[in-house]
Amino acid sequence: AGSIKIEPITVEKKYFGTRFYFTAHMDTIAYNMSVDIGFGDVVIPHSTTIDFPLLLSDIPSVNIQAYSLETVIAEKFHTMIDRDVLNSRMKDFFDCYQLLTKRNLNDDALYDAIEATFDNRGLAYNPDLQLFTDSFATDGARISRWKAFLRKIQWKEALDFDTVMKVIRDRLQPMAERYWIKLSK
Repeated sequence: AGSIKIEPITVEKKYFGTRFYFTAHMDTIAYNMSVDIGFGDVVIPHSTTIDFPLLLSDIPSVNIQAYSLETVIAEKFHTMIDRDVLNSRMKDFFDCYQLLTKRNLNDDALYDAIEATFDNRGLAYNPDLQLFTDSFATDGARISRWKAFLRKIQWKEALDFDTVMKVIRDRLQPMAERYWIKLSK
């Protein structure tokens, strides 16, 4: 008999959702899975239907509604700015880097998602923001956390945190600055 564990998702009591944990069984194989469902988020340009990854190729795929890649980046980017130097969530940096470098994203749609997410979640300009500085990208403790994260996910390719931050700065910093200019008007 299977069971489902359900827990609320509260990111610092600001954003709400539900996380479902369950074990999928097929013959003697058991695979632990989780699915997150968010409430109250804006999805720009629109949600998308994706094929949920399956363990076996000879069974029909499962389609689910998911956030657009632009919204995924926007939410992770918001968290990076909001937490700034206190951010220890290396997965957000990794995911943004992967999406920004491996996917063909429309910059206008990406900015629209960032703007909508920042408006929805609230994000004031922070003149002391360290996220885009060289010292943020080269901080020894942060680099150690980055290397530990790559080991944890068993990432085999060389990927320096400084390289990741350069991509994030080049692609996303101008969008944050554009947003803050809009706020100042």
